[in-house]
Amino acid sequence: IKMAPDAICRVEVEIPETEPLAWLYAQQHSKRIYFSDREMQHIIAGIGHCDVCSADQVDGLKKIQQHIRNRFTHSALRYIGGIRFPSSGRSGDWKGFEPVCFVIPRLEVIKRPAGCHMAFNFQAGEDFRLLFRQVLQQINPSRKQIPEADLLSHSREEIPTQGEWARQVADIRRAIQAGEYHKLVLARQVRHQLANPVDPIPLLSKLQQHLSNRYFFLFQFERETAFLGASMERLYRRDGREIQSEAIAGTIERGTDPESDRMKREQLLGSAKDIKEQAFVIDFIRERLIDFCSERRMSDIRILKLKESFHLKTRFNGRLKESVDDAQLVDALHPTPAVGGIPWPDVQAHISRYEAFDRGWYAGPVGWRSPRGAELAVAIRSALVHEGAMHSYAGAGIVPGSVPASEWQEIDRKERPFAQLRERP
Repeated sequence: IKMAPDAICRVEVEIPETEPLAWLYAQQHSKRIYFSDREMQHIIAGIGHCDVCSADQVDGLKKIQQHIRNRFTHSALRYIGGIRFPSSGRSGDWKGFEPVCFVIPRLEVIKRPAGCHMAFNFQAGEDFRLLFRQVLQQINPSRKQIPEADLLSHSREEIPTQGEWARQVADIRRAIQAGEYHKLVLARQVRHQLANPVDPIPLLSKLQQHLSNRYFFLFQFERETAFLGASMERLYRRDGREIQSEAIAGTIERGTDPESDRMKREQLLGSAKDIKEQAFVIDFIRERLIDFCSERRMSDIRILKLKESFHLKTRFNGRLKESVDDAQLVDALHPTPAVGGIPWPDVQAHISRYEAFDRGWYAGPVGWRSPRGAELAVAIRSALVHEGAMHSYAGAGIVPGSVPASEWQEIDRKERPFAQLRERP
C-alpha cells in the first residue's frame, strides 16, 4: 500500500492485564501522557511522540483539524492533548505547553473493557525496524508499584490572598450591577514550594484513590513540568455524528450522614444563586448546539453526586450536521460560563486584570480527538508541577448573590484534594 511519508502507521497487540498508570510510572520517560474517561473504561498511557501537532490559539483549531484528517490511517489512532485557557498573559511556568497541542505517543498501553493492548506508532517514512529496536531497548518491563506521594512543602502561598479576593469579588459584583457583564469566574492559584523533586505520577495515583467519577489526566512534555488533574466536567463527547455535552454548575459539600446529605441536596436545588449560575451554562450550550445539531435533546436539572460534593447537572444529546467538525465545536463551546463567564468577550479582559497568574491549560479542554470521535474534558481540579513547585487551581462563579467568604470556602473545598496530597497516610 502506497502511503505519504508522514502518514501514521500503527502496530497493536494484546498484552496481559496491565494498569496503564503503573506501566507509565515504570518507564520514567521525559514525555508521558495519560488520559482516562470518567468510567475508567478507556485508559491511554503513552511515552514519547510519534507525531506532534501544535499551533497558536488564533488558527490552531482549524490547523489541527486538517492535520489530523490528513494523517489518519487507523481507526484506533487518537491524538491526545489540550488547549490553553484564552487569557492574555503567559508565563514561563507553562514551559513546553503550547497554546494548542495534540500528540500521538510513540508507544501506548491502552486499557479497554475487552482487554489491554500495546501499540507502537510510527510514520510511514520512518525506519520501522530501527525505531522498534530503540523503543524495545527503552521499555522497562517491570511492574513497579507506584509509591505513596511524598509531597513535603516548604511554603504555601495563595494568589490572591483572602483579603484581595474579598475586594475583587466586591468589585465584580459592582460591575455586574452596573451591567458590564452577568457572571465572572474568578480563579485562585495556590503555590506549594516543595522540599524535594516530585514525580507527578504518584500524585495522580493518590487522586485516583480518593476520587471517583472523574477524568484523570497527565501531560508531561518535559521532565521538569507536568500538568495533572481529576475533572468531573465534560466539554463534549462525540461518537461519529452523535454528541453529548453537559452543563455543570453550583457546588455544595456533602452531608455527614444520610439525613444531612438529603438536606444538602435540597439546599442546592433550592438555591436561587446556583440555579441562576446553572441557567447561564444551559443557555450557552443550548444556543450553540442549535446551530450545529439537526436533532437535540436536553435533560432536566439533576444532581451530580461526587464523593465529596453535589453539583447541578444538565445533559445535552444531539446529532451533528454533516458539515460540523471538532474545530467548530471547541471554538463555540470553550470556554463555557462555568469556567469563564458571560458574555465572554466582555469578561475576558476582566479575568486577565484580576488574576495575577497564567491559567495556562487550567480550565481548558483536554482529551483526545480523531475523525471518528472525540472526548474532551474541562481541565478543572488540576495542578501544574514545575521546577520544585506545585501550583493548584480552583475557581468560583461570581454572580449578584455571591458572598466573598462563602466563595473562598468553596474554592478551599475544590482545592482540598491537592492539599491532601501533602498529607502522609
